[in-house]
Amino acid sequence: MAISHGQFVVSDEPQALNTVDDDGMFVVLNSDEDVYLGSEKVTARDGYLHRSTDLPLHLEMAPGEILYAICEKKKATVTMLRTKNK
Repeated sequence: MAISHGQFVVSDEPQALNTVDDDGMFVVLNSDEDVYLGSEKVTARDGYLHRSTDLPLHLEMAPGEILYAICEKKKATVTMLRTKNK
């Protein structure tokens, strides 16, 4: 199993949190500010709200999926841990 990690500074423009992966991946995500998650067109009105006070978010990403994030009010640091089976 391959493990990787990263920190991303997110503002009010959608920021990709991963690159395309042909095998998919499991992601654990946390942030220091509230962020909205979704596609490359995510907004604060339609994105999935992940609050900084929430427990880390666990996501199973399908092959080819890219997750984006924005922060409505100010910059946020999003931390991710990724694992793959191949």
